[in-house]
Amino acid sequence: MINTVLRYVIPAAFNLLPPKMDTAPAVAMLLAIGLQESKFLDRRQRGGGPARSFWQFDPGAQGGFSLLFSHPHTRGEVFDVCRHLRYMNLSDTEMIRKATEHNDVLACAFARLLLWSNPNPL
Repeated sequence: MINTVLRYVIPAAFNLLPPKMDTAPAVAMLLAIGLQESKFLDRRQRGGGPARSFWQFDPGAQGGFSLLFSHPHTRGEVFDVCRHLRYMNLSDTEMIRKATEHNDVLACAFARLLLWSNPNPL
């Protein structure tokens, strides 16, 4: 699965984001996070937890998924990605979080945006 993520998912996700977000360190970090969190095997947290996607988005994690919709550096991009992928009900953030379980491109774009919200270099 990691080959599919590297060859198809990451490029498709980066295609939805500004070109400045497409960097080799970002790709390396996305792969490292996915390997750590899910080994690119589980889109739903083991043990029945609430996290979703290969990058394991938690619903209320401080600085996590909820930050995407409020952070000034990611909010606009999140809405653009959602609209492009036809998630039109942008007020239903829980539905969108759950969609990351089945839409790897959405999840990858969000994971990249979370990295972007951190002011520290990759």
